[in-house]
Amino acid sequence: MAAQIYPSSILVEDATQWDNEARRKNVASRPLKSCRNLQSGSKITEEQFLLFRTLFPRTRRNFTPNRFGLNTFYQQANLFLVNPDFQEYLVRITAGGPSQAHFTQWTQNTLFKVPLVQQRQITSTKYGAGSKITQLTESAVNTSLVSFLQALAMLAAPLNSQWNANMIPLEAYFGSPRGQRRAYTAVTDGQLQNLSSKEILAFLECKRGLRLKHSPQVEMQENAQAVAWVKEYPDTTPRPW
Repeated sequence: MAAQIYPSSILVEDATQWDNEARRKNVASRPLKSCRNLQSGSKITEEQFLLFRTLFPRTRRNFTPNRFGLNTFYQQANLFLVNPDFQEYLVRITAGGPSQAHFTQWTQNTLFKVPLVQQRQITSTKYGAGSKITQLTESAVNTSLVSFLQALAMLAAPLNSQWNANMIPLEAYFGSPRGQRRAYTAVTDGQLQNLSSKEILAFLECKRGLRLKHSPQVEMQENAQAVAWVKEYPDTTPRPW
């Protein structure tokens, strides 16, 4: 059940669970524009989150690509990831311990050398420990992730899209019963964009600690970003899933 993974019952997995939680919070029959207190980003309320009408099916432990229409892409990715540089990176990143040797002795020119350095620095830093000049920051995690994703994408060259760390404020405007325009803003930590059209294909949300330490707020924040993304930049053609 969702409660075994997430600490909050509002992160529901199917429509029945959503109906039960929405009735409990008295929002089942209301549209999003009726929300009395639209908040931005990480400050969204449970009322606002439930009115997004989104579900969280379990995928973390048992990912099924075809469930999201990604089966073909998943098979293509498996072919790219046999790259020897990436395989050597996996050996070094999983070697354990904060030893500098895992990256300082990697003399080979490779796409994954810089991401390895950044990730080893992060994994060797204790969350919330030490002084302000030694603590792990969210920006360090964000930089490391974008660097890693950029390296992965380059395995599939020539590129038609690219990851970047630009923080784009996605804005969602809704009407209200009184005809007023209500809005909220959700800022990404980066995104994958088409190189020619700049269309957003995916976005990032980073935290400096383990995900469960930030749940359910991080899931609520991601939902706010997804809803604002769809609202501000709706698809011109239907998605395959």
